[in-house]
Amino acid sequence: MLNKKIDKEAYTSFIMENKEMLHRVAFGYLRDEAKSLDAVDEAIYRGYAHRHDLNGISIELITLCNLISDCRGLILNNIYYFLFA
Repeated sequence: MLNKKIDKEAYTSFIMENKEMLHRVAFGYLRDEAKSLDAVDEAIYRGYAHRHDLNGISIELITLCNLISDCRGLILNNIYYFLFA
């Protein structure tokens, strides 16, 4: 699904079809229900907010990259808190 510009309907449709899969990916990284839901929500928001800036990139790739980045950030924050708190 390669688009020049990602419109609201295409992005919404992709999210509605794949939200459960995105949640499973996040849960696989984080092993925490609340944190994985937060990571999915943040990834969806970031992808939607920047959808017009991303020419020629698939919706799937954008959303998964955002999700993995959010999960990684949450994991690193937990490690930092554990080590230095």
